[in-house]
Amino acid sequence: MQKVIEYEVSYDVVATIEYTGEENPGEYYFRIMRHWVDLVFDDDEDEAFATVNEKGEIEIESYLTGYVRDEEASAIGKMMEEILANLKSNSND
Repeated sequence: MQKVIEYEVSYDVVATIEYTGEENPGEYYFRIMRHWVDLVFDDDEDEAFATVNEKGEIEIESYLTGYVRDEEASAIGKMMEEILANLKSNSND
């Protein structure tokens, strides 16, 4: 599963977010690839992971020393809703 979002910080950014899988039970990992539209350098990449807390809320954190922008966290949250819905429907089959 992959999602591409566009947002603006000090430059226009296109971020491609790719779901890479569940590595540890309950930890869902994502790869974030950022491209600054007006710049030919400075593209970067980070990783994030999402968990579901005891209240059923999705929590998103950067992995290791990276960062996750609000727009990226929002997109990951929507992707997580799809992932969890698919897991639930597969468990009901």
